[in-house]
Amino acid sequence: MRIFIILIFLLISSNTFAKTKFSEVRKALKEDGYGKAIPEKFHHLNSPKAINPVSVSNFSIIGNKSIRFESNNGECWQEPKWSDCENDRERTELYYKKKPWKKNRWYRFYIYLPKDYNSIAPAKMSLIQWKRHKPSKVLVMFQHTHAGLTFNRNGDSFKDSHVVLKPNEELLGNWTEIIFNTNWHPKSDKGHMKVWIDGNLKVDFKGASNTKKGKELSLRYGLYSSFMSRFKTVFDTQTMPQRVIFFDGVKEETSCEKLIDSDKCQKLMSQSINKYDFYLYGKYDKKLKINGKSYFVGNEPDTPLLWVLREDLKLTGTKFGCGGGYCGACTVHVNGEAMRSCRIRVGDVENAIITTIEGLDPASNHPVQEAWLELQVPQCGYCQSGQIMQAAALLAENNDPSDEDIEISMRGNLCRCMTYHRIKNAIKKAGKEIRERSV
Repeated sequence: MRIFIILIFLLISSNTFAKTKFSEVRKALKEDGYGKAIPEKFHHLNSPKAINPVSVSNFSIIGNKSIRFESNNGECWQEPKWSDCENDRERTELYYKKKPWKKNRWYRFYIYLPKDYNSIAPAKMSLIQWKRHKPSKVLVMFQHTHAGLTFNRNGDSFKDSHVVLKPNEELLGNWTEIIFNTNWHPKSDKGHMKVWIDGNLKVDFKGASNTKKGKELSLRYGLYSSFMSRFKTVFDTQTMPQRVIFFDGVKEETSCEKLIDSDKCQKLMSQSINKYDFYLYGKYDKKLKINGKSYFVGNEPDTPLLWVLREDLKLTGTKFGCGGGYCGACTVHVNGEAMRSCRIRVGDVENAIITTIEGLDPASNHPVQEAWLELQVPQCGYCQSGQIMQAAALLAENNDPSDEDIEISMRGNLCRCMTYHRIKNAIKKAGKEIRERSV
């Protein structure tokens, strides 16, 4: 009986720890019609601790097979010139042969993250990346964050933030189609990047997408975890959770019509995009709606909104005055009400509608702004964004205020240049304009 038990254990163990050969992966992809999109090798994959990092699965959305990637705690790679283990990384990726950059490339991926997928944010998790060689630099990443599936052009186009492509509530437990079109060109008038998620345009970037020296590119996809210490610190653990993802239908072509059918191509190319949702990495993830855009910010809940606006989102039209809510220089609108952003905790305004001076009227054609300019209200100008926001909130509620109404509403907005008389006249003029426009 003891021998029988040992044999059963050995059989189970051999299956559990068996690693899929790269030749098996290539064969499965060829049989499934991947065309030219066949990887060259495992990239930093077969670490001694890896259990079954890449396997062929019958779970699919297109064809009969998909590729399952699995990343477990401690599955890092070491080689003579690099150590994932020493550089706070773990990875399980398929690696494509270096190619010279082309004028126009089209890519398609289907990805599936299980419903119970374990996010490792604020650590970074790359799912798809294109890397430039000589000099080495990652050009593009599709990543998973607390916000969902995000697009990052290495910080060049969106500055320290990522575009949210699909939120987690829609992403997890569902197949997602990614279509990516780019011209890997170093000139700003020729380079571009477009991303469609499930047939909907999410990114439309026009500008340089490479450098003159970056003439060789390679594609990797799978699971690439970096800066894992951030996760371990936040959640007070030394163990990374298991990460699993499925890829299917990976394809690369030189035109849209070769990638998908022509009718779908026409639908994709006819689309335009008006706004982006942004995400910033951090311990606490909150969605803020500011000036008609959505931002995911990672600040602690008691962080003053003013700090987030100025330091993180670079909306510097809102000014820092006293920091105590007494001067009004930091006034913004929260759900239409004038409020002091230095006294508002960012955790209290999640999903509220926030308007700053930048969003009052992007063209500066709000009646209050026009009156301010016509009557030359500002002197030093530092307090004026707060003055304008307070006045706009007043006129939104009462477009024909009396002198007393104005004084009561504006008394919390201080002006060291003492332009109070001109401020009052400008408010009356703006109110008259609003009344005439409403007739």
